[in-house]
Amino acid sequence: MVSYDELVPRIMPLVLSCPRTLIVDALQTTAVDFFKQTEIWTAVLVENVMEGSPIIEVNPERGCVVVRVLALSIDGEPVSLNATNPQP
Repeated sequence: MVSYDELVPRIMPLVLSCPRTLIVDALQTTAVDFFKQTEIWTAVLVENVMEGSPIIEVNPERGCVVVRVLALSIDGEPVSLNATNPQP
């Protein structure tokens, strides 16, 4: 994966008067939008849940946001998401 530091020098000649911080901010915003829209990046989150708990709290990595739950299982058994994750 390419870091922002590698991309900035490629962009700077195209926007000479733009400060580096603005370029990095634009790259971060674009990356977030890309990953949200494409759902290309996924992660498996494993959490401990008390039996009978109606809520499952997840703790994604720092800086990450859960956009959509793709699958859920308890003790290896799949659980339906119909009631817990209505589609827009």
